[in-house]
Amino acid sequence: MSYCRAGALVLLLSGCEGAGIPSGIGPVGGGPVAFVPSRSDPQCTITRIIDGDTIAMTCGALSDTVQLMGFDAPEAEEAQCRKERRLARSAAAALTTILANADVIVPRMYGRDGRDRAQVGMHVNGTALSELMTVARVAVPGSTPVDWCS
Repeated sequence: MSYCRAGALVLLLSGCEGAGIPSGIGPVGGGPVAFVPSRSDPQCTITRIIDGDTIAMTCGALSDTVQLMGFDAPEAEEAQCRKERRLARSAAAALTTILANADVIVPRMYGRDGRDRAQVGMHVNGTALSELMTVARVAVPGSTPVDWCS
C-alpha cells in the first residue's frame, strides 16, 4: 500500500487513503498521541484528542481539526449535562488509548463538515476505528446524534 508524501494536509487527506487530526487530551508529557500512518513513517501527527470523535492533527506545517466518521461519541465541549461530560471523558480516554497503541493508522478523507472540520474515517491495525469505539462501548455506530443525558 502506498501513501502520499504531499506536504499539505488537504492533499494528503484527499489524495491518499486518508489522514486525521486531534485536539483536547494528549498523552502524559504533552507529546504526540499517534503518528499517521505509523511511528516508523510519520507523515502526520495526531497531536490532541478533543473528544471521542474529534481530533487535532498536523501534517507538515498544516494543522486541522478532524471529525472522525462512522460513529458518534459524547460531546466534551458542548455537553448538555454532567453525564455527557463524564461519558465524553471516557470516550476521549478510549480513543487516546486506541490511537496511541496503534501500529498502523490508515485514514480516508470524506470532505469537510459545516464547521469546516475535515471528515475522516480511520482504520487502526486493519479494523475500522468506528468498530473499535463501539465495541469499547464509548460510542454508537453511525452519525445520528444521540441524547447522552437520558
